[in-house]
This record gives sequence, C-alpha cells and structure tokens, in this order.
Amino acid sequence: MVDKNGRQIQTGDVVLVSGGYFKSDNGLFAVIHAPGDPCWYGESCCLNKLCRSGKLSEGKYATAFWPIAVNAGSWRTKMDAKSWNAANAEILVVDDVNHSYIAENFRIWAERLQPAIDRARLDSGEDGDVFKRLEELRAFYISVADRAAAVNLLQNGGV
Repeated sequence: MVDKNGRQIQTGDVVLVSGGYFKSDNGLFAVIHAPGDPCWYGESCCLNKLCRSGKLSEGKYATAFWPIAVNAGSWRTKMDAKSWNAANAEILVVDDVNHSYIAENFRIWAERLQPAIDRARLDSGEDGDVFKRLEELRAFYISVADRAAAVNLLQNGGV
C-alpha cells in the first residue's frame, strides 16, 4: 500500500490522513499493521490515532483503517461517506513526528510475546510451527521498533 506520493506504507510509520468524510477519520496515526506483516491477514492498514504528545491514543475511537472503513447508522450516510472518501481522502507518510513512543510500544509488544514463546518451546520444541511463528513475530516487532528509533535519530541530526 502506498501514500499519495507513492511511498510504501510500513508498520511503524506515522501517517497523516486528510479529506475524510468524518472529522474523526482525519489526523495523525501510527501504522500498527500493514499488509504483509506476520500475523496480519488484512488487505488494509490498521492505524492507531496519536495524541499531541506522540503517544498512541487509548481512547474509545483510537483504531482506524486505511482505506477508511465507514461505520454509520444509516445506509445513506454510509454510502455518502464511502463515495466522499474514495474521491477526497488522502494518506501521507510523515517523518517529522516523534516516533519514540511508537518504538517503545513495539518493544513492549515484543517483550510480551516472550512467555508465549517460552511455552511454545516447551510444548513443541524449537522446530514447532507455533514457536517459529512467534519468534518471527517477535523479531518483526523489534525490527519495527528499531526502524522507528532510527527515524527519531535522523530527526535529531544523528545525536
């Protein structure tokens, strides 16, 4: 999946969504899952709204998707929103935002997998499918955290 400039959208990126039908569909989001990620079988990107501080929001409506998923009470509103979003909504990957909370979030997710990895090692050994899949997911989360931390390092002039 690419943004309006043709840049590939990856897990851990910060994106700016604009032009959405509903106000809550617009703003800065962190990409939590993208097509091709381990353990993500969706064809859309899963986004989490960012707070002004750069932390991931824990609010009731913090989760969003790209392309924008429309949930409306009336079918007419839903059809209007879908056609509006198809014509006007845009997504753009931005780098000039603090990525440290995103890196921290993915490191925590990697740490939380360790008990499941240890259990899978005991249950099926290191050749087991569950163990391999969990190890792959843990390595992926760590790589996303490292990439997000590298973006912050580049923003600060390599300091």
